[in-house]
Amino acid sequence: MAKENESLNGPCASCPSKCCRNYSVSLTDSDIEKLTKSAELEDSVVLELADGFDPLLAPSFLLNIDGEGKKYILRLRRDRKETCVFLGKNNFCTIYENRPRKCRTYPFVKSNLNSLELKEGARCPIKWKMTVKLEKSFEKDIEEQKNEIENFRKICNKWNSNFEGER
Repeated sequence: MAKENESLNGPCASCPSKCCRNYSVSLTDSDIEKLTKSAELEDSVVLELADGFDPLLAPSFLLNIDGEGKKYILRLRRDRKETCVFLGKNNFCTIYENRPRKCRTYPFVKSNLNSLELKEGARCPIKWKMTVKLEKSFEKDIEEQKNEIENFRKICNKWNSNFEGER
């Protein structure tokens, strides 16, 4: 989805934004930094805590909420209807140029054979015609996402070891 005034070419330009609804977008420290700096938003507008997640996909950290140490992830804030708060009324993303890496890579993953394939269970209604340029862009974003997740995992692990040491 694109900003209303921004020209977007490709499949997302005509998309009904299904990936922006009922889909949890986990964030890394890099995502948060980029969103809060470029969009001049406060962290509280951008993110929220969530539990019940896949630890392989999203680094988690321990917090003591209600007297219980529990693991949480940071994710893009959603409204009461579980829709991303940055989805505009026109079904375009209001932060498209600065969207999180997980949004940039959706609906693709890298297979074990190192090729792009649709993510299992993806709700993307678009028929993708993969060009060399588009494929390289997705591959670059997937590789950067992998690195950002690994770096954030290290930060979370350090936090968790300190948290567990205080108990």
